[in-house]
Amino acid sequence: MGLADPFSAAYGSSALAAAFRWIEAALLGPMATSLAIVSVGMVGMGLMTGRLDLRRGALTIFGCFILFGAPNIVEGMLVASAGRATGFDAPQLIAAPIERMPTVAPPPAYDPYAAATAPIW
Repeated sequence: MGLADPFSAAYGSSALAAAFRWIEAALLGPMATSLAIVSVGMVGMGLMTGRLDLRRGALTIFGCFILFGAPNIVEGMLVASAGRATGFDAPQLIAAPIERMPTVAPPPAYDPYAAATAPIW
């Protein structure tokens, strides 16, 4: 399920849907995957040698997650905006009655050294 599916399902095959499919293939194809692998490797080397700060490295990794997770993110947004779930039903939360725990008296104070300090005679 790609980015172009909502458009092609609603309006049939159009130039806009074909353009979205081409952009999706370009962003998620083998060239983008290899560029992401190289960028993560370069960020790792930059972090190891101290030439790159942690924030820039985290942004690069986060950007790769956003780039490759974009179809799933868009699908989730479309499903949420449509108000329907695909493949599963949302669980119904039912408030269970609260049961009170019985009150228990605390145990008597225990002194492990009481017998050691008592006189022996």
